[in-house]
Amino acid sequence: MIDKNQLRQCEVIKMEPLVANDKLFVKSGITVLSALAGTGKSTYMRAKMDEFEKNGYSCIYFNADLADIKNSYLLPDNISDFFNIIGSGDNNDVVIIDSLKMFCAMYNLDVMDNSDMIRLFLGLREITSKNHLSVIFIHHSFKEKRLKNAEEHLFGARAIEEQSDSVFLFDVSMNMKIIKNRLGLIRDSIFTVE
Repeated sequence: MIDKNQLRQCEVIKMEPLVANDKLFVKSGITVLSALAGTGKSTYMRAKMDEFEKNGYSCIYFNADLADIKNSYLLPDNISDFFNIIGSGDNNDVVIIDSLKMFCAMYNLDVMDNSDMIRLFLGLREITSKNHLSVIFIHHSFKEKRLKNAEEHLFGARAIEEQSDSVFLFDVSMNMKIIKNRLGLIRDSIFTVE
């Protein structure tokens, strides 16, 4: 018989929105916002960060792409320092990383490799559940002409979508398509961001 005392119990986390009536960003979870370069995803996320802060959250914006974003920070030199900072419980309720591709390049992770992405997201999942932290990745999508089928939305490994709680895709007109959402929004629904 298996000795269950040697196993770690899964912590069940209730999925709830970060801000009331906003079912895009998951509290204590991982969200990926994806769009082509130059569509304004960083500007949009900066505005959402202001909204989060008005709702009482402490936010930190890691600017791996070095975009012109006020009050943003550079990533630490190594990934263990990054995990220590966000896992320190210093009241960083929302961590925004711009972009996943540059984050991976900086820490020698292959954004195209499922194993690398699973290890990254499992490490983040442990911190998000323990510290009630929300992580939001700004990411890149494939150019439409490169899409092979309707399921291929994000640049990189399939594990990015599989391991996220919420994934949404902007088009160049700032219409948003829900790819995955554990908060109950209908997959493939589209709405315009104002």
